[in-house]
Amino acid sequence: MTGSTPTVREATGYSLVLPPGWVQIPLDEDAAPAVRRLLDRAFSDVPPDIPPDTIASLRRRLEGRLTATLAAARRTGGTELYLPTKRMGGVLVPASFVVGDVAPWTGDGRGDPRELVPRVLTRMLADDDDARAVEVDGAPGVRTESTVAPDADGEAALSAASRRVDYVVAVPGRAGRWLSASCTVLEAADDEHDLTGLLVELFDAVMTTFRWAAP
Repeated sequence: MTGSTPTVREATGYSLVLPPGWVQIPLDEDAAPAVRRLLDRAFSDVPPDIPPDTIASLRRRLEGRLTATLAAARRTGGTELYLPTKRMGGVLVPASFVVGDVAPWTGDGRGDPRELVPRVLTRMLADDDDARAVEVDGAPGVRTESTVAPDADGEAALSAASRRVDYVVAVPGRAGRWLSASCTVLEAADDEHDLTGLLVELFDAVMTTFRWAAP
């Protein structure tokens, strides 16, 4: 379960190829300016017949939702949030994903450090019948997929069930460091074209472009 050799001996970052229309929002002090730029683009081509008060109200609501999404991503250890800004085939894309640090079960910390990664991966695979071993740019990891029940207290637009896909990967050359990439797709009540499945496949395709960055 150790996998092939990672492309870098010690990773200090990563890169990936985003689908057209997707943007990255850093979850640090640059988040607020990034959100403003995103909103500026979103409202740059609003039809002229829409009253300015309506536009301002819509912008405040969207900014509030984005701020809440960023806060939730930070609470789970996220460092970057990725969002779609364009429609796909004329349809709004109900998906996003977060990359960040994660701390999986590591046991009592005793034993050979070289055995830590296999031990953690074995535990994650045993804990989830749907989990499967993966490699991300040569580093070993685990992929899981689950359905999350809707939030009964949430807004109508956000109270749908969702599909969640998680990759947890050992960071090369950083003992005890793990990276998580988690995608959430809201499921439509009438999804006759399986948009949810297509977006899950899109996220899996994005993860094939993931590359570790060396110092």
